[in-house]
Amino acid sequence: MGRGMAKRLTEAEWLTGDRPPRMIERLPPSTSERKYRLFVCAYLRRTISLPTSEPAWRSVDVAERWADGAATKQDVRAFRVAEPRSWTALTPRASQAALVCADSTQDRAMTSGLIREVFGNPFCPVSRHPHWLTPTVASLAQAAYAERVMPSGALEADRLTVLADALEDAGCSDEAILEHLRSAGPHVRGCWALDLVLDRS
Repeated sequence: MGRGMAKRLTEAEWLTGDRPPRMIERLPPSTSERKYRLFVCAYLRRTISLPTSEPAWRSVDVAERWADGAATKQDVRAFRVAEPRSWTALTPRASQAALVCADSTQDRAMTSGLIREVFGNPFCPVSRHPHWLTPTVASLAQAAYAERVMPSGALEADRLTVLADALEDAGCSDEAILEHLRSAGPHVRGCWALDLVLDRS
């Protein structure tokens, strides 16, 4: 059966399955290129070997900055000239790169977990409420996004747990958000719950 004829992915399959290509294809059309790019970066950080792939690691660094608006297209073009074999993370269409990663993965469970980490549950979108966003919550969220364990790029789980506590103190009772932030992860840039707090799409 061709991909276009495949049975539609169910929510149960999304939450517990390990079919990365079908999960990427299930994402809504409104999904941002930033989300796709950060997923690709997180995937590559778990699959690129050091020290033989230094140009690939540099391309991931540039791509993460590009996704978050800290690098310009001129920066990306300059990197591509300097590193003509730059990796998937810097392709213009991150959504296509995400599908390539999902199709080629050797670890479907890891990749499926990263997809859920970055994109959340498309069957059950979650909204944020302005009254949660106290100065304390905003400060903790920014710090959690900025501080990472390198070279894996994982966010610090302790910071996310503290953020969840602050959100709960501010009136957030959404179990999906709180449980995700308190989960073991791994959490990466693009984490759907942290992005929600930071109003990043």
